[in-house]
Amino acid sequence: RFCRGSEASDVFWFEEPLWYDDVKGHAQLARSFRIKVTVAAELYTRCRRNGFHPPNTNDLVIAAVAIGRKVPLLTADEHFERIAAVSSLRLAAA
Repeated sequence: RFCRGSEASDVFWFEEPLWYDDVKGHAQLARSFRIKVTVAAELYTRCRRNGFHPPNTNDLVIAAVAIGRKVPLLTADEHFERIAAVSSLRLAAA
């Protein structure tokens, strides 16, 4: 209800309205309003709590999109391996 009411205010996105791995919840949100939802901050927090400081925030956004779309990520970047270790990010075999 809050999200739909915010559409008239031209909000660009909501950060972390749900846990990053609540795929069903995010799918329901995506169907119910037009404002984008991002989960990169939760991934950052999980990485930091596990002793890893992601050097590039774009990696977190890429990982969040892959998680949200339920697709494995094909990469040779070790940062994604560390993100996958603390999240539901799936990596494709090279």
